[in-house]
Amino acid sequence: MYQQTDRYRNIYSPILLVNVIKYFSLIFISLLLLGCGSSSEDGDKYGYIKIYNASNNAPEIRINMTYDDTETYGYLEYGESTSTKSIISNKYTMELAWQEDADDYSLVEEREIKITNDDVKLVVIAGDFYNSEILTFDFEYEDTTLYDETDEDNFSLRIINTKMESGGIDIYLSKNDETFNESVFVSTVYYGEISENNYYEVDTYKVYFTETGSSDVIFESGDISFVQNEGYIVSARSDSGPSDSPFSIDVLGQQSSANISDVNSGSELRIYNGIIQHELLPEFFNEVNITIDGADDIETIQSLAKGTMSNTLSLPASDYSLDIKPVESDTLIAENHFISLNANDDVTTFMYLTEVTQVIDDEPDTTEVYVNTLPVSNSNRISLYDHQIKVINLVQDDEFNNINIYFVRSNETVSSADYSLYTTMAVPKSITLPNNTYDVSLIVTVNESTLLLATVSMTFTSNDGDYFLVIEKDESTSSGYSAQFIPQSN
Repeated sequence: MYQQTDRYRNIYSPILLVNVIKYFSLIFISLLLLGCGSSSEDGDKYGYIKIYNASNNAPEIRINMTYDDTETYGYLEYGESTSTKSIISNKYTMELAWQEDADDYSLVEEREIKITNDDVKLVVIAGDFYNSEILTFDFEYEDTTLYDETDEDNFSLRIINTKMESGGIDIYLSKNDETFNESVFVSTVYYGEISENNYYEVDTYKVYFTETGSSDVIFESGDISFVQNEGYIVSARSDSGPSDSPFSIDVLGQQSSANISDVNSGSELRIYNGIIQHELLPEFFNEVNITIDGADDIETIQSLAKGTMSNTLSLPASDYSLDIKPVESDTLIAENHFISLNANDDVTTFMYLTEVTQVIDDEPDTTEVYVNTLPVSNSNRISLYDHQIKVINLVQDDEFNNINIYFVRSNETVSSADYSLYTTMAVPKSITLPNNTYDVSLIVTVNESTLLLATVSMTFTSNDGDYFLVIEKDESTSSGYSAQFIPQSN
């Protein structure tokens, strides 16, 4: 008994105890270093997320994702998508917001999003923005290299239907040099659905829609280049332009998106008369007649007065030339001005005058005037909360080149206005303004003095669309200049 007690006493001797502590300390430190050597990032698993705005009356939407920190994943207009982003697999809080003010965002949606290993989470903002619907789809991420058994490059294709009022649609695919008769059936999709994955050889194709069970084509795309061996998504959505088809499609690649209209759609054209009177153009007083000459069609606009917009002309997609004559004159002041209208284009052409003076040593200066045309694409957005303003500056003045424009709200002055831009002649500039009332001031600098050219006021509500702000010389005003807001679309 005594020896047994003595043996236990030896185990707990000071020297032995120190050695035991050292031993276990070394094991602990080794395990700790092993853990540090393999960072948490190395152990992370990754999935993917892609977000797409298919709400046709939505403003630009900001996407924030929060895990440990908040990260902004992009800003999306209608029809746009983010790239397919790699993201650590976990649960995130996704926030969708629109810019209510220069520094303030209004929350549209907040929800939890779960990202799983090697899967793509596709988030679609759909429906009416007043009561938007968030659709989510999960599918396996595929490597960017897709091969079949013959070692040929392939791409994968899924279809989603985001047109809320549509029934089912059948989707077909053909090579770009073929017709619907040679097309192959891809899938049937109803609103809020995504098709199974389909695989095709990389090439250039056309996409067709019919109503479910019908052989009557209600949408035919132009050429679409599926030339990367990656996963593509084609979204069937509402068309807001002059298309003859109720559908448009967005092709969502892994890095970018593109909108494709019905290839059989017509186009729309309006013309604005911004030509000013000039002593070198005595035949022009105020009004012009315009001939629009195409390969198969000739249209005319009669007696278009200065400072006014023509009615909208519906034209086949084609190339056209414009001839312009003053009313009651046979003299052309502009001819063969070219304009090309593609399917579903909606364009306004602004006519304006420029003066060119040549200075030659030891000879009198020579001055000539030219009638110019400026085609500008119209916006077909349907936004409830903000409005895109395209500024069209038709002013040529030797004393200044730039005009500074300030959009001033009731609690602001020009010096504190959150929204402003500068513009030069015949170079369109755009700004997006939230609903509010604005006093717009046009200011220039001449000989180191600040001058006010013109002012105009405008109230934007949810019932309004997008506008042009047209700036011109105007002898009827005290300053000699004026500005007016004109809707971009009828």
